[in-house]
Amino acid sequence: MKAIIFDMDGVLVDTMPFHYKATRTAVKEFTNISLDKRTFYLLEGMPITEIALKILDLKWYGGPTKKERLCEIAEEISNKKKEIFARMNLTPQSFNGVRELILDNLRDCSKAVVTGSSKQEAQAVIENNFGKDKFKVIINGDDFEGKGKSDPSPYLAAIRKLNVVTSDALIIENAPLGGFKQLIMLE
Repeated sequence: MKAIIFDMDGVLVDTMPFHYKATRTAVKEFTNISLDKRTFYLLEGMPITEIALKILDLKWYGGPTKKERLCEIAEEISNKKKEIFARMNLTPQSFNGVRELILDNLRDCSKAVVTGSSKQEAQAVIENNFGKDKFKVIINGDDFEGKGKSDPSPYLAAIRKLNVVTSDALIIENAPLGGFKQLIMLE
């Protein structure tokens, strides 16, 4: 193995409960839907607009609604979720042992981060927890707008930028929609 590619939210840092809370609040503001954790976590990794569309498709009780209107509501939910999440003013911390793993145990391995978070969020989280230079490649949600999990494009871009072949790369991902063969780790 020559390279390890990490997802950020839920793998490197403990932010998923905050993403859930912000999404649940935004969904409730625009619909009569009470978003449960299970549904949210099963959709984890998708861009927020896609998550909102899936939730509306799965749980909408507002009667028949045209597809265009559902897309508008999904976009409103997405914007509101981002606003709520930004207002939380978080300083996400890495999971126990992750910082040491990155800084000490994987020194000789090329490392990348692939995240659906914005460039600004990703840079702040990575610099705060690991320093600027610990990851050779960072692919963020701004790089592949609209392409979340299970689209493999962001991971394949990281593999290309790391200059390795797929068989020499390990992807550590927590989202069920990761798009690759997975080793599932349970807490």
